[in-house]
Amino acid sequence: MVEKEVLRGLLDHKKISVLKTLYFSKDEMYLRELAKKSEVSVSSVFRILQELMGTGLIRVKEVGMMKFFSLVRNEKSSFLDGWFKEESLLDVFVEYVSGMNGLKKALLHGKMENNQANVILIGDQIDNLKVKEVCEKIKEKGLDLSYVILNEDQFEKLDNMGLYAGEKKVLV
Repeated sequence: MVEKEVLRGLLDHKKISVLKTLYFSKDEMYLRELAKKSEVSVSSVFRILQELMGTGLIRVKEVGMMKFFSLVRNEKSSFLDGWFKEESLLDVFVEYVSGMNGLKKALLHGKMENNQANVILIGDQIDNLKVKEVCEKIKEKGLDLSYVILNEDQFEKLDNMGLYAGEKKVLV
């Protein structure tokens, strides 16, 4: 989609990350929480929010000394649906793991339901701690991933035994 690529070229990755975090969030967030979840510095998030508030895309709710931010869901922000719809949190997971050393294949086992999914990672010497860290980041954003790491031989044997029967979708 050409428009999508043009818009991405106009916005820096920090702004996209903040917008994406707000888009997928069900709750309002305070500044530090938004910075942590979007993986953007607090000062950058503050600057980005100031810019976005001027566009009417961001709602600010003040409770005592705290300010909570959320995305305004209306016709003004509807362009984000087309922007982020295809980019589910599972896609974010795939983006994180696709470059991991030793990974040969990642499979979605079954269907993603109720913001939960099962993933099979196949390869040699995949770093379990990195995968766990990625899954925790994704869980903070709203998708609970269960995963197992197997080498190709283990997967083939378990699959032949029927332990991984059912629908499988190749992610990587």
